[in-house]
Amino acid sequence: MICFVDASYRNNKSYHAFTIKDWNGKTMFERSFQGFESRAVQAELATIIKALQFIRKKNFKNVRIMTDCLNIVESVREGKSHEGLDVEYLNFLLRDTGSKIKWVSRKANRRTDYLCKNVHKPRIKKGLLIS
Repeated sequence: MICFVDASYRNNKSYHAFTIKDWNGKTMFERSFQGFESRAVQAELATIIKALQFIRKKNFKNVRIMTDCLNIVESVREGKSHEGLDVEYLNFLLRDTGSKIKWVSRKANRRTDYLCKNVHKPRIKKGLLIS
Protein backbone atom coordinates (compact mmCIF):
# COMPACT_ATOMS: atom_id res chain seq x y z
CA MET A 1 0.00 0.00 0.00
CA ILE A 2 0.93 3.61 -0.51
CA CYS A 3 -0.04 6.45 1.83
CA PHE A 4 0.11 10.02 0.57
CA VAL A 5 0.21 12.68 3.30
CA ASP A 6 -0.07 16.45 3.20
CA ALA A 7 -0.44 19.28 5.68
CA SER A 8 -0.49 23.03 5.66
CA TYR A 9 -0.54 25.90 8.08
CA ARG A 10 -2.46 29.13 7.54
CA ASN A 11 -4.42 31.62 9.63
CA ASN A 12 -3.09 30.08 12.88
CA LYS A 13 -4.56 26.66 12.03
CA SER A 14 -3.08 23.48 10.64
CA TYR A 15 -4.82 21.32 8.07
CA HIS A 16 -4.01 17.66 7.52
CA ALA A 17 -4.94 14.86 5.11
CA PHE A 18 -3.81 11.38 4.16
CA THR A 19 -4.89 8.98 1.44
CA ILE A 20 -4.14 5.26 1.47
CA LYS A 21 -4.14 3.42 -1.85
CA ASP A 22 -3.52 -0.19 -2.76
CA TRP A 23 -0.65 -1.07 -5.13
CA ASN A 24 -3.04 -0.76 -8.10
CA GLY A 25 -3.83 2.86 -7.20
CA LYS A 26 -7.34 2.25 -5.84
CA THR A 27 -8.17 4.57 -2.94
CA MET A 28 -8.91 2.57 0.21
CA PHE A 29 -9.07 5.34 2.87
CA GLU A 30 -9.07 9.12 2.97
CA ARG A 31 -8.91 11.19 6.13
CA SER A 32 -8.69 14.94 6.67
CA PHE A 33 -8.70 16.93 9.88
CA GLN A 34 -7.78 20.23 11.47
CA GLY A 35 -5.02 20.58 14.06
CA PHE A 36 -3.12 23.00 16.25
CA GLU A 37 0.47 22.80 15.02
CA SER A 38 2.21 26.14 14.68
CA ARG A 39 4.39 25.45 11.62
CA ALA A 40 3.81 23.68 8.32
CA VAL A 41 6.61 21.16 8.89
CA GLN A 42 5.23 20.27 12.33
CA ALA A 43 1.80 19.85 10.74
CA GLU A 44 3.26 17.47 8.15
CA LEU A 45 4.98 15.45 10.90
CA ALA A 46 1.71 15.25 12.86
CA THR A 47 -0.10 14.03 9.72
CA ILE A 48 2.46 11.31 9.08
CA ILE A 49 2.21 10.15 12.69
CA LYS A 50 -1.60 10.13 12.54
CA ALA A 51 -1.50 8.15 9.28
CA LEU A 52 0.95 5.62 10.77
CA GLN A 53 -1.22 5.25 13.89
CA PHE A 54 -4.16 4.48 11.60
CA ILE A 55 -2.02 2.01 9.61
CA ARG A 56 -0.90 0.35 12.84
CA LYS A 57 -4.46 0.11 14.15
CA LYS A 58 -5.57 -1.54 10.89
CA ASN A 59 -2.54 -3.87 11.11
CA PHE A 60 -1.29 -2.88 7.66
CA LYS A 61 2.35 -3.66 6.96
CA ASN A 62 5.00 -2.42 4.53
CA VAL A 63 3.22 0.81 3.61
CA ARG A 64 5.11 3.45 1.62
CA ILE A 65 4.55 6.87 3.19
CA MET A 66 4.83 9.59 0.53
CA THR A 67 5.41 13.17 1.70
CA ASP A 68 6.45 16.36 -0.05
CA CYS A 69 8.40 17.48 3.04
CA LEU A 70 12.06 16.78 2.39
CA ASN A 71 13.06 17.98 5.90
CA ILE A 72 11.14 15.11 7.50
CA VAL A 73 12.50 12.51 5.07
CA GLU A 74 16.06 13.67 5.77
CA SER A 75 15.45 13.69 9.54
CA VAL A 76 14.20 10.10 9.40
CA ARG A 77 17.12 9.05 7.21
CA GLU A 78 19.60 10.65 9.63
CA GLY A 79 17.71 9.32 12.66
CA LYS A 80 17.90 12.57 14.55
CA SER A 81 16.02 15.76 15.21
CA HIS A 82 16.22 18.42 12.53
CA GLU A 83 14.99 22.00 12.85
CA GLY A 84 13.11 21.13 16.02
CA LEU A 85 11.52 17.97 14.61
CA ASP A 86 11.56 15.04 17.02
CA VAL A 87 11.33 11.98 14.81
CA GLU A 88 11.88 9.32 17.49
CA TYR A 89 8.20 8.32 17.72
CA LEU A 90 7.88 8.50 13.93
CA ASN A 91 10.83 6.11 13.56
CA PHE A 92 9.22 3.73 16.07
CA LEU A 93 5.96 3.69 14.07
CA LEU A 94 7.83 3.14 10.81
CA ARG A 95 9.73 0.18 12.29
CA ASP A 96 6.62 -1.24 13.98
CA THR A 97 4.60 -1.23 10.75
CA GLY A 98 7.53 -2.14 8.49
CA SER A 99 6.84 1.05 6.56
CA LYS A 100 9.20 3.37 4.70
CA ILE A 101 9.00 7.11 4.12
CA LYS A 102 9.83 8.67 0.78
CA TRP A 103 9.81 12.14 -0.73
CA VAL A 104 7.34 12.82 -3.54
CA SER A 105 6.72 16.01 -5.50
CA ARG A 106 3.63 18.04 -4.70
CA LYS A 107 2.44 17.34 -8.25
CA ALA A 108 2.33 13.59 -7.50
CA ASN A 109 0.32 14.27 -4.36
CA ARG A 110 -2.57 16.28 -5.88
CA ARG A 111 -5.53 14.43 -4.37
CA THR A 112 -4.24 14.61 -0.80
CA ASP A 113 -3.19 18.23 -1.33
CA TYR A 114 -6.78 18.97 -2.42
CA LEU A 115 -8.20 17.25 0.68
CA CYS A 116 -5.84 19.20 2.90
CA LYS A 117 -6.76 22.55 1.35
CA ASN A 118 -10.47 21.80 1.68
CA VAL A 119 -10.55 20.21 5.14
CA HIS A 120 -12.54 23.12 6.53
CA LYS A 121 -15.27 22.69 3.89
CA PRO A 122 -17.91 20.04 4.65
CA ARG A 123 -18.28 17.51 1.85
CA ILE A 124 -21.39 15.48 1.09
CA LYS A 125 -21.00 12.11 -0.58
CA LYS A 126 -24.01 9.87 -1.17
CA GLY A 127 -25.95 11.69 1.52
CA LEU A 128 -23.22 11.30 4.18
CA LEU A 129 -21.13 14.07 5.68
CA ILE A 130 -17.44 13.24 5.18
CA SER A 131 -15.04 14.59 7.80
